[in-house]
Amino acid sequence: MVQQYDYARSFQGRYDAVTGQPASGERARPMLAVAGYSWGGISNVFAAARDSRISALINLDGSVRFLPAKRFTEYSRAEVSQSHSWMARYALQFADAYLKGDARTSTGPAPTQEMLAAEAAKSGFGQLQQVYEGMRKRDAKFEIEESSLNEWGYALLRRKEPQAAIAVLKLATVLHPDSGNAYDSLAEAYESIQDKAQAISNYQRALQLDPKNDNAVLHLKELGAPQ
Repeated sequence: MVQQYDYARSFQGRYDAVTGQPASGERARPMLAVAGYSWGGISNVFAAARDSRISALINLDGSVRFLPAKRFTEYSRAEVSQSHSWMARYALQFADAYLKGDARTSTGPAPTQEMLAAEAAKSGFGQLQQVYEGMRKRDAKFEIEESSLNEWGYALLRRKEPQAAIAVLKLATVLHPDSGNAYDSLAEAYESIQDKAQAISNYQRALQLDPKNDNAVLHLKELGAPQ
């Protein structure tokens, strides 16, 4: 349930969630949004008919909310949980914007790694950091864990897309500047395209941050560079 308070003396421009007719009032009242599945969703309709505070209904029947043993085998449990969390964030943002009476407060779907990848791909990943920063302005809670960036970068390397991988792993060093592993991974990406200078520089930085990084020591030795 999401709740906001409207202290305006008039509710002109707001609509009843059941009848669709404009609602009006002369005193402050809490504005509620209710969400539910199946019978819970139906119950919300009846509740809205009796409670004038309810101004938005969200029906969640179209979302996947559980993973039976032999169903949805094309998705992992982690993927189902993640998609459900996206849906919940979208619903929350909609309710928050609607109850404030100004749809302009909504900035669209909550950013995801998939959206970031799609937008970055339009410029060949050359503008990845700028795209990420733009999404952060839309949603300050949006962030990608270092481990996810690392996995993403190596996945791109396996797909023979080294420049895109470098952009992703470089973003990891920007977001996690104290991580020796982030620089180590970036160094490996540069090494994959025979950029010896950048590989050495990033391996050395990785070793500075983590003196026990045996991988960086090994690669610097193979590249003939000082540790």
